[in-house]
Amino acid sequence: MHKNLFSHINDAKTDATQPFLRAWASACNSKVTSTIYVPKGRFSIRFAEFRGPCKSAINVQIDGTLIAPNDYRALGNPGYWILFIQVNRISVIGGALDAKGDGVWKCKKAGLNCPVQARVSNVKIIAPDDSPNTDGIHVQSSTAVTIKNSVIQTGDDCISIGPGTRNLWMEKIQCGPGHGVSIGSLGKDFKEDGVENVTLINSVFSGSDNGLRIKTWGRASKGFVRNIRYQNIVMRNVENPIIIDQNYCPGNQGCPRQSSGIKISEVSYQNIQGTSATPYAMVFDCSPTNPCRGIKLRDIKLTYLKTNKAQSRCKNVGGTSSGVILPHNCL
Repeated sequence: MHKNLFSHINDAKTDATQPFLRAWASACNSKVTSTIYVPKGRFSIRFAEFRGPCKSAINVQIDGTLIAPNDYRALGNPGYWILFIQVNRISVIGGALDAKGDGVWKCKKAGLNCPVQARVSNVKIIAPDDSPNTDGIHVQSSTAVTIKNSVIQTGDDCISIGPGTRNLWMEKIQCGPGHGVSIGSLGKDFKEDGVENVTLINSVFSGSDNGLRIKTWGRASKGFVRNIRYQNIVMRNVENPIIIDQNYCPGNQGCPRQSSGIKISEVSYQNIQGTSATPYAMVFDCSPTNPCRGIKLRDIKLTYLKTNKAQSRCKNVGGTSSGVILPHNCL
């Protein structure tokens, strides 16, 4: 195995972009599997493109930290910081990436003309299925994030969506094992920003604890969830394929005998098919003081693995349906 080292650079003040690119060129042209090794330390990297095709497999082993420029304007506006393109058989292992996002965040808060928002594509995220708090991707207080063409296998949510998320697009996600794609938990705080305009399409859930989940604390809040679209989703042995739970109260601390203040409205489920690992494939357990409104079901076909006939449960929910609805429509 060929290794390319640039350990002579050992502080963040020295630009390591060119040594990294030279190491990449050497590894990409190698006829045997190569390892690009980033030792312990902090290494400054400007925007860099690592392009293939390459002659063999490449491992990028990072024991240190790669750091973006302090001034985000030094990156220009290429739409990326570090890009691997047209490369097969590549593994990026360990280490940390410090993108110095604080400057961009301040820019956006000031309403200035800032770089494009985040896009995550073609990534594989793996954690043991019994590992706690291992969310694959968490999105919060962000606008216009795109996540697509990715495989996520974790011990917690594949993708979790927190307060202040707007215009989130998710496409071609493979989730499982894990806790599904979860909006929430929301409503832990009384004054909390809402979630709106979230789309998930053309995705597959396999052996996950949940599929499409919206979860809110059972306590007072001014938050909301609205304009959510789920379309063309396949469920394979998923415990809760479709679930809205507005009575989340872990440990019964701070929320017994309260109801959720989160207002959920205009949530659309279209062409959701597959199998449930539990009898209840579709559950809408909404707030008695703020019932779910505008729930739309169209062409749902979910069956229970053991009996081939699943059930649904509705509480404090209103909406419409069209096409074939299995299990029985309880709206």
